[in-house]
Order: sequence, then structure tokens, then C-alpha cells
Amino acid sequence: MILRYENKWKHLGTVVACGLALVAGREFYLQETAPLRAQAAKILREVAELSGQIDAAHKAIAEVHVEKKDTEASRSAGERLHDGCPAGPPMVWVPALIKDHFARSGTAVLITRFITIQDEPNLPGQERGFWSTALAIGEAGRNITPVIHGIADLEQQHPYVRVLDFAIRADPENPGQRVALFNLTALIPKRL
Repeated sequence: MILRYENKWKHLGTVVACGLALVAGREFYLQETAPLRAQAAKILREVAELSGQIDAAHKAIAEVHVEKKDTEASRSAGERLHDGCPAGPPMVWVPALIKDHFARSGTAVLITRFITIQDEPNLPGQERGFWSTALAIGEAGRNITPVIHGIADLEQQHPYVRVLDFAIRADPENPGQRVALFNLTALIPKRL
């Protein structure tokens, strides 16, 4: 029986020794790997930060692509608008265009006066020109219907032209006569 207890104590001593060795090994492992774990945690934080920056960069790139696509679409729309524009300076061809347009309906253009040209900041390579036009209506506005239809048709036939305002007034040079006045703007290609 003594032998049996001795064996138990011996075995218990071995188990305790193994346990102490495991605890010591664990402590040694924890002490030795602590800097590596800290470095791994730091790397994971940096990766998370970089992931956020990469996501922001992807979003910015996508926005640039959208803006580029919009700019290309605007440029091509501007080019399509002006495929039918005559060559030469718009100060010459816009009054001729207006005169020819209203001549088809038998309306006399009294005057087309150039006002100004402004840059069009949202459309690169384009400008906006402004003109004022006076049309003869005649006595008591007898031919007002062709004038009104002509003004509406002007925008439909020439998509780069917009009528800004319209008025009918007495002709200051011919009492009893009326004139139709309108201001228009035309989107024109910038000439260098």
C-alpha cells in the first residue's frame, strides 16, 4: 500500500510538474508573442483605415467617371446641335437665318440687332449670343398668326435658338402700324 501511495505521489508530482511546465510555457509564449500580437493588431487597424481610404478613392473615381460621361454627352449634344449651323461668324448668319425663316411665311424682318455674347460655363467650346428682332405686322395686327407660328417654328426648326420674350407694340416710325418684337438667344460654337 505504501508503494501504491508513493506511485500516486510520484504520478501526482509528474502531473504537477507538467502543469507547471505548461503554465510556464504559456507565460513564456504570451511574453514572447505579445509584441507580435500588438503588431498584428496595429496592422489590422491600418488595413481598416486603408480600406476606408480605398473606398473613398473608388467613390471619387466613380464620380469623376460620371462627370466625364456627362461632359462628353454635353459636348456631343452641342456638336449635334451645331451640325446645321452655317460657317462664319454668328453675327452674320443668325440675322440671315431669322430673315430667311420669316420670309417663308411672308413676314418682313425690319431689323435684327446683335446684343452680346457670353461664355457658356457648363458647355465647353460654346457661347451664348443674344439678338433683338423686330417684325412687321401691319395695320391692326392682321398677320399676327403667321408671326406667332413663325416664332414657335423658329425654336422647333433650330434647337440651338430660344426666344426669350415677345411683345407687340406700335411702330414708332409708322403710326397705325404694329411691330412684333422678340429677343432670342442662340447657343453658338466658340470661334477662336
